[in-house]
Amino acid sequence: MSIIQTYSEPIDIYVKLVREGQRLWSSNCPDDKSDHLFNFCVTSLSLRDWCIKHLGLTGNDRNLFFNVHSSDRYLKYCSDIANMSKHLTLDAGRTTNIASLDAVQSEVARVLPDGVSLSDVISKPSFCLVDIDGSQVDLFYFLFQVLSSWEGIFKKYNLPYFDDHFKAAVFLESHRVYRTPNK
Repeated sequence: MSIIQTYSEPIDIYVKLVREGQRLWSSNCPDDKSDHLFNFCVTSLSLRDWCIKHLGLTGNDRNLFFNVHSSDRYLKYCSDIANMSKHLTLDAGRTTNIASLDAVQSEVARVLPDGVSLSDVISKPSFCLVDIDGSQVDLFYFLFQVLSSWEGIFKKYNLPYFDDHFKAAVFLESHRVYRTPNK
């Protein structure tokens, strides 16, 4: 159990990750957007530790979980962004595939919780992650992939999780995320 009693198991941190993703996606202020990206990535990295603790993994099993986590491209992006943001750089011997994280403007259509797309397209601050291989990952794809990766880990380790559509809540206007996992 966490000192913050709202969080008692990994699914609670996953729900927090979705809420952080909502804040990141919906924010229109560049400074707030940066704050939310930092929080999203730190929460994702924290979720790794919650899963390990919840599953009681030690020794080789713990190392295998670390390998599953770090071998996922998008979860590694999150870890690297979190660690480079917290510590200004990665520890000696650690490498990243992130060449840059660029602030950009994106044109997006808004979607309401009932699935209705609003006709207006708005311009809002965003991010584009550039990999060392030159590939670019926009914020929408990044958020979707990180949440999908976590869903895969929850399924692999038989942790309570949400239906695959749950991650779509990140992109819905004025939609509140609650904890109602599948068992």
